[in-house]
Amino acid sequence: MNRRLWFFASMLALALAVSGCGDDEPDGNGGTGGTGAIGGSGGDGGTGGSGGDGGTGGDGGSGGDGGTGGTGGEPLPEIVDLELVTPEECSPYCNQLFVGESIRLSVVGMDDDGNKYPVQVTWSSNDPEIASIDEEGVLVALAKGTTEISYRYEDLERSVEIYVESKPVDRIDLSVHTWEELLLVEGASVTIQAETYGTMGVGASVPVRAKVDFTIEDPAVATIEDKFLEGVMWHVTIRGEAEGTTNLVITSPQAPEELELRVRIRVRAYDQPAAEWQTDALAAGFFTNCALAAGKAYCWGEGIFGGLGNGRDEISAVPVPVAGEHVFVQIGTRESHVCALDDENRTWCWGNNFAGALGTPQSVLGYSNVPVEVASAPPFAKLRVGNNRACGLTSEGKAYCWGLNSHGQLGIGTTSDEQPEPTAVVGDHVFVDIVFGGNVTCGLDVQGKIWCWGERTSALGLGEDIPHVNPAPVQLDVPTTFKSITAGYFHVCALDVDGDLWCWGKGEYGQLGIPVSFDLFFPTKIEIDHTFVAIYAGGRHTCGIDQDGAAWCWGANESGQLGVGDSLSSTHPKAVMGDLTFAELALGSSTTCGRTTEGYTYCWGDGSAGRRGDGTSSHAYYPMPVTAPTTEDGGEP
Repeated sequence: MNRRLWFFASMLALALAVSGCGDDEPDGNGGTGGTGAIGGSGGDGGTGGSGGDGGTGGDGGSGGDGGTGGTGGEPLPEIVDLELVTPEECSPYCNQLFVGESIRLSVVGMDDDGNKYPVQVTWSSNDPEIASIDEEGVLVALAKGTTEISYRYEDLERSVEIYVESKPVDRIDLSVHTWEELLLVEGASVTIQAETYGTMGVGASVPVRAKVDFTIEDPAVATIEDKFLEGVMWHVTIRGEAEGTTNLVITSPQAPEELELRVRIRVRAYDQPAAEWQTDALAAGFFTNCALAAGKAYCWGEGIFGGLGNGRDEISAVPVPVAGEHVFVQIGTRESHVCALDDENRTWCWGNNFAGALGTPQSVLGYSNVPVEVASAPPFAKLRVGNNRACGLTSEGKAYCWGLNSHGQLGIGTTSDEQPEPTAVVGDHVFVDIVFGGNVTCGLDVQGKIWCWGERTSALGLGEDIPHVNPAPVQLDVPTTFKSITAGYFHVCALDVDGDLWCWGKGEYGQLGIPVSFDLFFPTKIEIDHTFVAIYAGGRHTCGIDQDGAAWCWGANESGQLGVGDSLSSTHPKAVMGDLTFAELALGSSTTCGRTTEGYTYCWGDGSAGRRGDGTSSHAYYPMPVTAPTTEDGGEP
């Protein structure tokens, strides 16, 4: 409750308890007016109580007298002493606390007759390193020792001695691993958590509130930007200051001297060169990334199974042109093959032909390092590529899928290890988009409804009480309509027509945008502070673009795929560094790529096998430009 309202309500209740309320009388004189609230000293007096209504009958009776104090109220009587009020749960030992505990204190003033009145006081601590107290009277025990808490009202000042003891700490758990480096970029900040445990009773280790010291050995490299205790959990924000390495040392005065945790911090310089390559579309996969520029396809990264489409099976850390004179208008990839749609609505694929993903029986073609046409595919208006499978949508919204179908993930009503020929998804659905999880496929229909099929996992969005294999589309029961959908390997997210975000599936890395690592078996509205106009999912991370074109990402981040300047996973959206305005994102397994509104192309995250396309194999923790193609065949850097 607002403190001022509580103050006046308390005084009014006290006044009414002493004087009673004014009553209406049936006739004759009006009832005696209710006593007005007693105004506090200092500030303006409280508003006087309203007079009672005049009685009925006769001449109506005299109206009740106005409340004591009139409209201005009266000041408090002279306060001659102060009394500390403590919570019942700790009385009578509220001045004896353990480190980390907190209580709320208040004070009443007393007049000569012993009457008590709520008063507002000024609080202070003789030693705030041992126990601190804020203006609201919240006392927090911080370190073992003794201090005095003083409270002052006008010229009266009283104090109470506070004794702080420490519960023994035998374990400190961190949200980061001590054997891994915490990577930061200059100017970026990251928050880690520390939770303390103590052995109580017969040996059970339980969380305890405790004082924890956090020290950066070299503050020129990194600094502690903020820290606070919430329950038994410390939250510590660390900022990268300059390139170099240092250690974060964590200790507790309540723990044995030998209990010391050290986290290695590496800070990298922030240096984002200007981008030089403009593209028209992007596709990110687990091994290969691709782009379209003026109708030409370019790919970079792992060339195993011919995924680059340039006639070679080699790695290329820079974009290389896909073989042939094709004019492509759409391109997609997910795992180890790529498919593209040309300007005549014909479908071409290259890379690994596992389970007939290239539209040809695997026994006939193991893989291809140049595009091969999916000859049996009808003319498609939209093409989508998943792991070892693909689907196309005709201009009428009819879906045809081919490739791996071991769990019914093609939605054709049957299961098979291989389905090389594009086959119609069962049902009279009119789809506007198709997305792929691991062994789950989902479609968004023209009415904004979502249908899913494939293996029974949380990403299917149909709960746990369903068959293991679901080879035909099943509508998800969601009380809204959707405008877009995306899928990672084990999670799915969608935006509804109101701009709200819904997600389901696995959430162990925070990719669902909820503060716990639970799996969600049904579509769930995600409460976030952002409104996205586009949403994208990768292997274990998710990103969105807001109304201003800013990119935000959350989920797994071991390779920097969130682009936020650090290597820690996040359960909530964090802004991608660089102040870039994006038109499109493409998310692979641990790599993210983006195209700005001007068409400039960036990638960040996992750089192994040249996946970021800048000529290196290093990870990047913020967007770095993709190198413009300079040769016709590329090859290893």
